[in-house]
Amino acid sequence: MNPQDNIWVVLVEPRHPGNIGAVARAMKNVGLSHLALVRPVHFLTPEAYAMAHMSGEILEEASVYDSLEEALEGKALVVGTTARRGKRRGPFLGVDDAVEEILRTARSNRVALLFGREERGLTNEELKYCQFLVTLPMAHPQPSLNLAQAVMLLGYEVFRARKPPREPYPELASFEDLERMYSRIEDALTCIGFIHRNSPRTFMRAVRRVLGRAKLERRDVYVVLKICERIEQFSREVLDFRNFRGYLEGATGNERRGHEKGIAPSVELGMCRTCDPHPPGAVPEAPAGGGGTQGPKGGGPGGDAGDSRA
Repeated sequence: MNPQDNIWVVLVEPRHPGNIGAVARAMKNVGLSHLALVRPVHFLTPEAYAMAHMSGEILEEASVYDSLEEALEGKALVVGTTARRGKRRGPFLGVDDAVEEILRTARSNRVALLFGREERGLTNEELKYCQFLVTLPMAHPQPSLNLAQAVMLLGYEVFRARKPPREPYPELASFEDLERMYSRIEDALTCIGFIHRNSPRTFMRAVRRVLGRAKLERRDVYVVLKICERIEQFSREVLDFRNFRGYLEGATGNERRGHEKGIAPSVELGMCRTCDPHPPGAVPEAPAGGGGTQGPKGGGPGGDAGDSRA
């Protein structure tokens, strides 16, 4: 399969129909045909068709989306373009290395080349979806490119290097698979108190940076999801057991207040979206396979009148 048939050019909030038309022409020049637009202006205008010049079919067949997440669905590799570097941006690849990764992936997977707004590019929040970023080197006095120029230059590098690359990657996990995995990792790490549930973003950026380089297949994502599931299950088991033990031991003071909030003594466990802590004041159930409970006052099976402790 021609890898260029698996490459999508994604424009985020383009504001000038002429620029969109010029992008369509640049794409056809370098053998690309899939154009995706996120919240664009009305672009099927005489100006856009004039700038497209014999590439009107790319405009007419362009896909329009209300969100970037929708535009990236089904893409195994997302490559961001930016002229700005910063500690919260990256990792960066040189143009040659980036093109090799694009072509190698596109032989058996869908790839998105992501371009930002004409006036301010892509935000850090949007760049988090990219496995890597690429900057097209320009002369220092004027490093900024017009949108269509940026598409043309990166597209040309892909076109020029389209000779068969190294062994292609297998079918990789899609964008939505990866996002589900990142969400589950965040939940699991919150469960065990590794990250604070009110400020997970900084650490999760690091997780995305590490795993984004790994070229994960769907089966790899499944393994990570199963690990997260077991972490959450174990966290709930520990919480239930320690709550129950503390109840039997007649915890007082700070520990009792912790029980009333559903927090085990001597351990602070976060509450993720999948955990179901005990409601305040509830009596924890005994763990399966052992332990007793305080019986009802007044005698009867399982307890004596008055204060009964195991």
